[in-house]
Amino acid sequence: MRHATPDASSYWYGSGDEEATAAALLAALRDYRTAEADLQRRTRAEMGMTENELLAIGLISRASRAGAELAPGDLARELGLSTASITGLLDGLERAGYVERRRHPTDRRRLIVAPTALADADPRATLGLVHERIVDAVHQLTPDEVAGASKFLEHMTRSVREILVATEAVAIVPDADAVNP
Repeated sequence: MRHATPDASSYWYGSGDEEATAAALLAALRDYRTAEADLQRRTRAEMGMTENELLAIGLISRASRAGAELAPGDLARELGLSTASITGLLDGLERAGYVERRRHPTDRRRLIVAPTALADADPRATLGLVHERIVDAVHQLTPDEVAGASKFLEHMTRSVREILVATEAVAIVPDADAVNP
């Protein structure tokens, strides 16, 4: 893996001390994101799942732990998928033993999706060591460092979400002449 260095990043961030500090921090964040993406790919491969399947299990499990009911349509919205795609995804997860679809307890016309014991056990077996290492990394920080890291990540998350919202309305419309010469 090629690591971005502040010098290599000066094209984007300038060359002053503050810019070098920002470039170093953003390079570290990129390195973390790359390592995390590599881990996610390996986890999906070990579990034989797609990214959406793993995300769905996470959403379904978190909703269940929070005591919330998650309908297939809710899951489709969260993942940005069609209801037909969610049906196929849930069919596969149900066959594999990770989820079950149940009738809503008060509205028998509605379905809810619930995790099985395997939905919790399988990811834990695969990611247990990872979770321990992450918790250990956090414990190595002082409370002020944790607060600073949390503040940085909150600002980064808000910035990215603002960009997503601002650019969501911009539709890419192909040039009609290019499509139909």
